[in-house]
Amino acid sequence: MKASKLIIGTFALLFSLGSAQAADVVLRIGTAVPEATAQGRALEWIAKTLRENGSGIDIKLFHGGQLGTPEAQVQNVRIGAQDGFVESTAWWEPFSDGLGLESAPFVFDGADHLKRWAESDYFDGVQQDLIKNGNQRLIFSDELWWRGPFRVLMASRPILTLDDISKMKLRLPAIEAMTRYWGRDGLGANVVNIAWNDVYLALRQGAADAVTSPFDLVVSMRFVEVAPHIMLIDEFRQIIVVGLNEEKWQAMTPEQQQAFQDAMTEAGKAYNEEINGNVDQWMSELKADGAVVHEFDRAPLVEKVSELNKTFADEGAINADLLAVIDSVR
Repeated sequence: MKASKLIIGTFALLFSLGSAQAADVVLRIGTAVPEATAQGRALEWIAKTLRENGSGIDIKLFHGGQLGTPEAQVQNVRIGAQDGFVESTAWWEPFSDGLGLESAPFVFDGADHLKRWAESDYFDGVQQDLIKNGNQRLIFSDELWWRGPFRVLMASRPILTLDDISKMKLRLPAIEAMTRYWGRDGLGANVVNIAWNDVYLALRQGAADAVTSPFDLVVSMRFVEVAPHIMLIDEFRQIIVVGLNEEKWQAMTPEQQQAFQDAMTEAGKAYNEEINGNVDQWMSELKADGAVVHEFDRAPLVEKVSELNKTFADEGAINADLLAVIDSVR
């Protein structure tokens, strides 16, 4: 009897010790891009740091669309099927009409312009929309994660003018503003909405003959094999954020919330440094693999988009208040 009590007591002690050391919060967070990218490495660093520093946060990462398309993942976070999703802000447009234009081509002047908008009072209302309608909030860090650091157009042939654009089949994600501005009623392209992981095959088989992409993803996706012409269009800048389920966020202590944001800030510094530091190397690798890089005159497209802004606002197709805010922080 004494022996069995001792065994039971030992198991109870071991169980209590294991429970005390277990993470207080487990976060299942998905992405749309592969682990073997600057973004993937930065996120893995966050997960490792938070596991090892006693924060009580254990992040389980699911890279490369393992949990579904971006559209599906933001909805998964809403219902709690997953706890977070990492991407650029445009994917949360279904929950707030104050989003979306940041992914419209040539609407923002550049990174500083986008940053001023994201830090404006207007964005506080966007955040409240996301909490109310999407049951999640966007987590920014003090060091913004600038994807790219710029965007390119890759195609099977040179695309250099508005006339060229009108003759191309352009793969875009299923983001309304991007499709509207690039499409037939906008800049004139024949837009096809294809999932990111299917882009290479679509380009190889001719379902699309061009794709816009952050420059940092071009090498890992091997697009140069099927779309060797690179146009430096810099259509817009992107800030990567974490959309986190609101209930999960509120379940964390203030100390855990701060630890999460601090880790994002440190990882953001490393991410930005890697992205900016590798541009020349990536360009050399692409040229060695057969890429032809073209300078691109953005001016005619910027002028055309300025006209489209007024047209789309008058039609009620875009949020006129959002457009006014964007113009006010130029």
